[in-house]
Amino acid sequence: MRDYVSKMLGDPTHLEEIAMRLTFLGTTSSKGQCPNLYETDRDTYVVQGYEITDPEALAALRERGMPDHETAVEIPKALLGFAPRD
Repeated sequence: MRDYVSKMLGDPTHLEEIAMRLTFLGTTSSKGQCPNLYETDRDTYVVQGYEITDPEALAALRERGMPDHETAVEIPKALLGFAPRD
């Protein structure tokens, strides 16, 4: 697996950047571009997927409580096959 170093915003109210280490787990793309699954050194996962632009889907996410500083992406079910089974 390849390791990547990325920057990600921490608490959005503090606008400070916190370094996060990403470990590539896999992709369902034939060209290796997107979607991708990563594990972090924070005991979390990062998913690179397709931007959701459907207004009704976005409204439903907001109604369920997704805050403005968060986003959601769409991925194929097959991508989760790369997630470790603990």
